[in-house]
Amino acid sequence: RLILSKCKEILQEFQLAQDYPGKSLAKELSRFVGMPRSYYTDAINLAAIAAYFAQALDSSPLQREDAALAGLLHNIGLAQLPTEAHGKK
Repeated sequence: RLILSKCKEILQEFQLAQDYPGKSLAKELSRFVGMPRSYYTDAINLAAIAAYFAQALDSSPLQREDAALAGLLHNIGLAQLPTEAHGKK
């Protein structure tokens, strides 16, 4: 529950579950382009893309939030890796 509540705080902080009118949806998505790459920013970017695509597909607000949460949590298993293993292939 703690992880889920923290994720919902992140969604609120980045305003990822909001409803954006028409062309402002693309503008909103572009604010995440060019962020320095890390596991955190990758998760934020994927959450934003998922939420905005869900909105473009006329999904309900709850479905948009679910899509954004899925984006945030998509790499949660990487949290168990030792720090020195990050970035290795």
